Amino acid sequence: KSESPMDFECILYEKGDGIAIIKLNRPKVLNAMNKRLWLDFQLAMEDAKNDPAIKVMIVTGAGRAFSTGADLKESKTRSIEDYRDYLAELQEASRKLIRFEKPTIAAINGYALGSGYELALACDLRVAAEDAQIGSPEAKVTSSVTGGAMRLVQDLIGPAKARELL
Repeated sequence: KSESPMDFECILYEKGDGIAIIKLNRPKVLNAMNKRLWLDFQLAMEDAKNDPAIKVMIVTGAGRAFSTGADLKESKTRSIEDYRDYLAELQEASRKLIRFEKPTIAAINGYALGSGYELALACDLRVAAEDAQIGSPEAKVTSSVTGGAMRLVQDLIGPAKARELL
């Protein structure tokens, strides 16, 4: 049995049998991330953290992508202040996920790019579908790695390989 304790704009959140599932839910834009998604994500994480019945949290994406990262269409119209606010929420969500007291699993379907890749890296375990495409395309879109990928990936595969990939 699954219960949904709250409604969100950019994620689906379910709990049941000791498992909390956060599903990024902007499938029309391949779960591209905006500030609202990060705020929703943090609220769901807080609920899962505070629920003693929850033993593990799974993060995945609705539709055919885990997440393609930052919503580039939205970012074109953002002011510098709005972009700072967006990054602050992204980084706060990443820190909370890295420090999450319960095991976290990224169930990677389809694309996990940019911030989506960083979100998966911040989880304790990653399980990817055979057709998953994972990476950091920030340089190609004139952006930067903002959610901790360099540190997280080098902890997993070592600094030299991490620099090569990034």
